[in-house]
Amino acid sequence: MTFRSHDQMTFRVRENDLKIKLDNLFDIAHADAFEKMKIKEDSLYQKTERARSTGMLSLPKVPCSEKASKRGRKNLVTPKLVAALDRCQLSIRDSVYILHAVVEALGLNSDDFSLNKSSIPRFRVQVRKTRAETLKSDFQNNLSDIVTVLWVGKLLHVLDVENLKEERLPIIATFDDREQLLAIPKLESSSVNHQAKAVSTAHFDYGLHDKVQIMWCDTSASNIGRFNGACANLEQTFKRELLLFACRHYVYELVLVFETKMKPISCSPNIQIFKKLRDN
Repeated sequence: MTFRSHDQMTFRVRENDLKIKLDNLFDIAHADAFEKMKIKEDSLYQKTERARSTGMLSLPKVPCSEKASKRGRKNLVTPKLVAALDRCQLSIRDSVYILHAVVEALGLNSDDFSLNKSSIPRFRVQVRKTRAETLKSDFQNNLSDIVTVLWVGKLLHVLDVENLKEERLPIIATFDDREQLLAIPKLESSSVNHQAKAVSTAHFDYGLHDKVQIMWCDTSASNIGRFNGACANLEQTFKRELLLFACRHYVYELVLVFETKMKPISCSPNIQIFKKLRDN
């Protein structure tokens, strides 16, 4: 069924009139009720009821001194405490519960300290950020002219999702007797481009792009590919040649294979492995 335009306008006008009159539908007081009322409390109650029926009820104003909360402002979180909570892998709820119990056990008032589910994570993030910046500054101030970079892809558990793993790429820089974990970026895939980009980003972040001389990684094709490997991409990014070291675990695997498959080992010039490669 269709309506003409002027019929629709008529319905809209009637609907608006009904909305206006609906507020006074249950108002059975006299029109001059406020003038006839002599008791102040009754007049205030009537105004409140009319405001409630029209949806315009306003709360009484409370002075700022009364609205101010008595929330504690003392900070109990220290770098050593954050390290202990992280080492024990405590959740936010468990951390707050334990800190409350410790404060009360020491005979202190827990209301004086900022201990809640929002302040504890904020303090922990601040402490971690400060600690990371300090380690980064100390590492950059004591750099050597020859730095070795190591990266190995790992499948690690996701922190906020149970029974789920994601591809991570730990990147470590070493020189002399020092080691520094640069980053553990998340990779969309183990492709050459993603690995090379993650490694180069970590180097530029720490200012190591002109210090790195040695690359140390596994012997997979995605890393040591002659033209499209991650090592070749890094050399193109840094615009110079770098020395490649194969990870010792993979070298030991090759030695183990040779010792088990190529017995007996000969000391003569006629090495069996060379004969096998020559004949095949």
